[in-house]
Amino acid sequence: MALIAPVLMALVLFYWLVFCLSVAAWLKALIHLLGGNFIRCALWFNVGVFMLFWWTDKPHDWDTMMPGIVFFTGLGVLATFVRWRKKQQAMQTIPTMPAWPTPKTPANDNLITLFVKDKS
Repeated sequence: MALIAPVLMALVLFYWLVFCLSVAAWLKALIHLLGGNFIRCALWFNVGVFMLFWWTDKPHDWDTMMPGIVFFTGLGVLATFVRWRKKQQAMQTIPTMPAWPTPKTPANDNLITLFVKDKS
């Protein structure tokens, strides 16, 4: 029994951590999507899809997964580029600050006037 318990505990721990990773990947994908971080969303979505395939024992080698991974990551990159471009266009339409008007010359031409009281 002393030899079987650590093996069973390690096996249960492995499946528990894999389940936590699966749930966390989908939640992170949703949170990043709502936050506007589209590339991170695509990467976590790919991890979630891989974990879903792992749980259902579907084939998930690189040859079958790579087109989907590239597609969704590219979609995230494209959405991020569109968001950046819209922000750039909005910043370019903001009018620049007008030039300062030239200051008026003072009436006394900045001459220092000395008032001296005569002692006589």
